[in-house]
Amino acid sequence: MVKPVDPWPQPFGIIPCKCQNVEIGSYNNQVTLRMPAHMITYRTKKQKQGGCTTVGESICVDSCLSNEVQWLWTLGITTTGCCCAHNKVQNNGQDIYPYIGVTADCSARMLELGYKLYPESDAPEHHFVPLCLTDWGYE
Repeated sequence: MVKPVDPWPQPFGIIPCKCQNVEIGSYNNQVTLRMPAHMITYRTKKQKQGGCTTVGESICVDSCLSNEVQWLWTLGITTTGCCCAHNKVQNNGQDIYPYIGVTADCSARMLELGYKLYPESDAPEHHFVPLCLTDWGYE
């Protein structure tokens, strides 16, 4: 099992994204991306297991994370979801942070790439801090 960064740095080093007046759960500020073959295979498997209700070969992603998600796909990383958090720190009293979710089998590669795992992240999906929204990631 991949171990999270411990202790988790405070503050997280997260910088603002480009969202303005976008609420959590909103689909504003998203782009539609065509999924690569490995993602279509993953989605088909999830559909057969009853864990995915979306169809087709495209997926919506927050625009601030779209380049990073596409880059991860070129490396063969299977993403399970993502959110830039729209510059919010809480939603319904819960702390929220931007994340990119990946399947457990891709977690070691994410750490090799310099990603940090959220401490509360657990299998089968691991949530990582997007590099594009940190003051320690790439630009």
